[in-house]
Amino acid sequence: MGWWITIGLLLASASLVVSQQPRLPNVTYTPTPWDGISQQLIGFPPLGKIPINPLWTALVNTTGIPIGPLASNVTGVGAEMWQGTTDHTYCSDKNTFGITFDDGPGMYTTNLLNFLKSINLKVTFFTIGVQIVQYPAVFKSIFDAGHQIGCHTWTHPWLTSLTNEQIIMETFWCEQAFQAVLGIRPVYMRPPHGDINPRVRSILIQMGYTIVEWTKDTNDWRMSYDTTFQGSWVTGNVSQWIQQQKAGTLLPNGGGPILLEHDLWSQSAALGPSVINLVRNAGFNIQRIGDCLGDPPANWYRNATVMPGFATLPTPSPTQSPIPSLQPTAEVVGTSVAPQSSSGLYSAPLIVLIACVIVGLIFVIQL
Repeated sequence: MGWWITIGLLLASASLVVSQQPRLPNVTYTPTPWDGISQQLIGFPPLGKIPINPLWTALVNTTGIPIGPLASNVTGVGAEMWQGTTDHTYCSDKNTFGITFDDGPGMYTTNLLNFLKSINLKVTFFTIGVQIVQYPAVFKSIFDAGHQIGCHTWTHPWLTSLTNEQIIMETFWCEQAFQAVLGIRPVYMRPPHGDINPRVRSILIQMGYTIVEWTKDTNDWRMSYDTTFQGSWVTGNVSQWIQQQKAGTLLPNGGGPILLEHDLWSQSAALGPSVINLVRNAGFNIQRIGDCLGDPPANWYRNATVMPGFATLPTPSPTQSPIPSLQPTAEVVGTSVAPQSSSGLYSAPLIVLIACVIVGLIFVIQL
């Protein structure tokens, strides 16, 4: 009898896959069929588009949302940037800097991740939905490395220029990108451009978001279009802010500054290590935003939600070819779920059960 029990145990153990995902209390990882390498994420709108789905907007209770005029145009002219008491703009401890990178993931994010890994440092990334679906492997590598990730909308618009429905869809589509790759949804959110007013804030809070702004903008993004803008201006400003923080004049309330940087462009991503080294060499701690606010990691993400009429992946086919942005990178750390069988019809545990039953029947017949 012992021989068939041994076979059953070996078959069962062969089906086990150890997840590489960080363990988060109170959060359930919803398995995603994305294999981390070769499948294209589908079901998302064309890049730069934000279609309205009434079934989705109906999920948000907009009763009591302040009524106000939209910003004059979508380029931000006339946009409102009103910080509220619920918006986080600094860390709790004066000896701590919160380092954040916006607008990725992108082709330059991996180099930044390699640097952060080399010094064993964790920071926060606020990611754009359209970038997530273009670079899902890079996005997953950010999460697997232990960095905090927040939502930065789907297309990076000026939110005060949008209708309530458009704001809701910008946020939901970003969440769907999170779910398609990680199987969870974010809790932290940064409005693009820091553009927010009471109406936008009320919608985001109604959707369960913790809103994060910043203390100082490094303006590294200017290097992406202004050839006269010098990186030394960024590091010079950071050095000045460090001295002001030491003197207690940068944040008289006693908190620690949150810095805004970007990983989407080559120039800004390459400048990230210099800024980080300045802060570290000055003797300050660098933390993820959740950490620097004293918020436990269990609060940083939410369970996935099934949205009406949405599918993230096609049925895998032998003729399906990978898209370039889904090629594996050096930072990818495994997949979070076991791969599907070649037929796609039976899961590994079911196959193990069937095998054990067959072996058991053979044993009984021999008796």
